[in-house]
Amino acid sequence: MDMSVTKKNGAIAQVQVLWEDAAKQRDAAEFLQTWHDLAMKDLGQVQPDMKPILPGKAPADVQKIAEMAVTPTAKSLVDQFSQQVRVEGIRLADAANNSPAWELFNRNRMGGKQVPLWKAQFTHGQAFGIAMPATGRLDGAKTASLDLKSARRMTAFYRDDFDEFPEFALDVDILQNDDGTSDNLVLLYDDVYVHRM
Repeated sequence: MDMSVTKKNGAIAQVQVLWEDAAKQRDAAEFLQTWHDLAMKDLGQVQPDMKPILPGKAPADVQKIAEMAVTPTAKSLVDQFSQQVRVEGIRLADAANNSPAWELFNRNRMGGKQVPLWKAQFTHGQAFGIAMPATGRLDGAKTASLDLKSARRMTAFYRDDFDEFPEFALDVDILQNDDGTSDNLVLLYDDVYVHRM
């Protein structure tokens, strides 16, 4: 499909194309979150594609090690690494002072939001930051709104493995209704628009 999805039916068709892959990626992130939270009661919950891949003729001791490798010990590693990673300034290579991007970072309170971002990154293998045009509430100046999304909710789709920015992103928020049912609030990001469904 076209990179710019500008018609409603085009956006719906694009979501239908991406939906299954996005659901699989969200499920994988949810599995890793369960592993991180030490909530996995039975290692039998480990999906076959999450276990280490071994050759068919692997010796019994190697198979035993592979089974033991699937244990919920990632929590301490994730917690330690995410508490040590911290953005403390944004400077160009030869500059002594912070760039204007540092003001945007602070204006969006990213200093306090970054630990959960790193924790999600280390737990799920990916996390996302969204920058959207905005207007300052106090001064009316043009600025950017920065938001963070977990892989448990958002999936990004790239045209090429080495692309810096995704071609599409799909954000799925599951809303619980009073009657016990649930609905999906879906946001499809393309290079121009955010489509809300």
